[in-house]
Amino acid sequence: MPEVSVLIPCYNCESTIDNALQTIASQDHPDFEAVLVDDGSTDGTLAKLNAWAEMDARFRVLPVEHGGIIHALNEGIKDCRGDFIARMDADDRSYPTRLSKQAQVLRENPEISVVSCLVDGFPAEDVRMGFQLYLEWLNSLVTHEEIITCRFIESPVVHPSTMVRKAELIELGGYQEHGWAEDYDLWLR
Repeated sequence: MPEVSVLIPCYNCESTIDNALQTIASQDHPDFEAVLVDDGSTDGTLAKLNAWAEMDARFRVLPVEHGGIIHALNEGIKDCRGDFIARMDADDRSYPTRLSKQAQVLRENPEISVVSCLVDGFPAEDVRMGFQLYLEWLNSLVTHEEIITCRFIESPVVHPSTMVRKAELIELGGYQEHGWAEDYDLWLR
């Protein structure tokens, strides 16, 4: 069983998925799987996901009927075999050491449930001022105390930059629909 499952929900993302998956394939962590949940895509996404799975045994495709991100994430959790679940979206990128560094933090600190990292917006020339200010605020929250203090302002961590303990995610009831962002709801729970 892999230590880390990278959970990536995918819906009509054929233009971005190859770049995202290349950054996962390039991770220096030796013990991971990527669970690629195709949420009923109507473009060429599923074909690209299947091609990745054929090329690299660490990638597994889980096609599901289109039901939205919460449905796709919860179906994917059931299929994840790792003790830790790293989140990523189909249009994101991860630095090559992300999984190894985050898994090390969780492995060495059993009292920690979620670990995140700093984030960059890309392409840099397309990042608008408002979003840049938001990223600066997010990246200024680096301690547990800062994150806890700011949790009622806005989501203090970027969902696709997180790694969580699978058992705790299941214990909390996975992702739920309450009329606001599924990740923010999870962090508040």
